Amino acid sequence: MPQELIQPKKATEQIKLLGILHFIWNIISGWILWTVLVIVYMFATNDIQPKAKQSIYNIINFNISFFIYMVISFLLMFILIGFVTMTIWAIIWFVALIIWFIKHLSGESYEYPITIKFIK
Repeated sequence: MPQELIQPKKATEQIKLLGILHFIWNIISGWILWTVLVIVYMFATNDIQPKAKQSIYNIINFNISFFIYMVISFLLMFILIGFVTMTIWAIIWFVALIIWFIKHLSGESYEYPITIKFIK
């Protein structure tokens, strides 16, 4: 079987696994350890497909962006608006995590909206 036919399936499987790791680890850790399993997977796997690698970068960018949004909201708590913004960001994060988990399960490398592109 030609190598080109094998690689897309492998990339799809890697993206599904990354989506599962990202979702489970965020839910179990309560968002404290965000992308640890994804980063460990990236360094532990020798043959990461480019599409799956881009998915890893999207996950990392998503989590770093939301961390920054939450820190800003925390700082805004001193003028009371931070309580509202932190609640809104937490709801957006949770809903986005579920929606994009479903996208990853279908094998799509999904680029998260409202994220800052730190890693490309």
